[in-house]
Amino acid sequence: MHRLGQSVLQYVRKHNLLGAGDRVGVAVSGGADSAALLRLLLELREDLGIVLSVVHLNHQLRGAESETDEQFVRGLAARYDLEFLSEGRDVKTHAAESKQSLETAARELRYDFFAGLLTEHQLDKIATAHTLDDQGFRRTVDPQMVIEVAFNNVMRSDRHESGYALRFPRILRIRADKSPSEIDTLETVREIYQRQQTSPARSAG
Repeated sequence: MHRLGQSVLQYVRKHNLLGAGDRVGVAVSGGADSAALLRLLLELREDLGIVLSVVHLNHQLRGAESETDEQFVRGLAARYDLEFLSEGRDVKTHAAESKQSLETAARELRYDFFAGLLTEHQLDKIATAHTLDDQGFRRTVDPQMVIEVAFNNVMRSDRHESGYALRFPRILRIRADKSPSEIDTLETVREIYQRQQTSPARSAG
């Protein structure tokens, strides 16, 4: 088991967060954070004795793209032979009716969906992925390992400080043969994005 997995396993056991037999729903949006959480819990499930499901809320904000996201997450669940629990909610209408931002309305509906799964006894716990930035904190850390990630393409994104996001990222493996000094930088991401914009396939479309 790699260092991150060992650290998480020790933390979970120390704080008694998950117990043998727990039915744990992993909230997966299709983004990098939640995909990484799913991969991590898949590696730890035998040690913890937990039963995993994949949970996804379709926010219905981006039309066909929202449906594509749901199908991608459904495919992840199928790949690992996990139960897939999903629901669609009209975040835009809820935001207008409750006079909230889209982000706040989405979070409210998402956690209402999670609460329903718990109260209906379909699950015992819900695992969600958050970064320090999600919680309003920021901390700079030195990378300790290199992870190889596959993705469909690079998109522009106003939600990320870098200005870019990976579409459908999948963690492939830990690269023990690489050092943190060899990782790709934001400049590499920009170069990939620029190549996408000038590719013949994109021009033809």
